[in-house]
Amino acid sequence: MTNTGIQGAQITLDTEGFTSRTTDAEGNFFFPVQSLEDIIRVYIQANGYRKYDIHVTFPRDTQELIRNFKLSPVTQTNTSQ
Repeated sequence: MTNTGIQGAQITLDTEGFTSRTTDAEGNFFFPVQSLEDIIRVYIQANGYRKYDIHVTFPRDTQELIRNFKLSPVTQTNTSQ
């Protein structure tokens, strides 16, 4: 793991419908969330990494929520003999 941001990852929120964004060069993204829900489901996909699916608690009185997500690289097996 490199602990660096992943550019081009697709982030999808499941809150009263699906909304998607793509991460920037530093791996950052922003969603303007105005949800009546306290828990939002987040899906993350990036080339070379395992899909990530998590429920995130979003306090109703919070204007901004900052979270770091750590993705696991896909391990490739060598099938040549």
